[in-house]
Amino acid sequence: MITEHLEAILKKFNTAVDEEGWDVLPEGTHLTLYAGRQGAPLVVGRIVALRREGALLYTRVAGGDLFILEQSDLFALGMEGKVGRSVRRAGFG
Repeated sequence: MITEHLEAILKKFNTAVDEEGWDVLPEGTHLTLYAGRQGAPLVVGRIVALRREGALLYTRVAGGDLFILEQSDLFALGMEGKVGRSVRRAGFG
């Protein structure tokens, strides 16, 4: 995936850049990244923030784990959740 594709996708998902340079997704949304290299697939799910440094893409998932991928290995992104809709919290009220 080239940089222009990734930037267009992140813009569509309404990411905001935080003070550390991470593209943070809106609350209640997550990304799933699909990558592959030499026939070996990798799926990284529940991504809440991304940061690009050269050819590398750092991804932070909901549990706090960090995955580092080469951007050229990406071939698809998926989004879970609804952008622009309020998040319904568990409980009363």
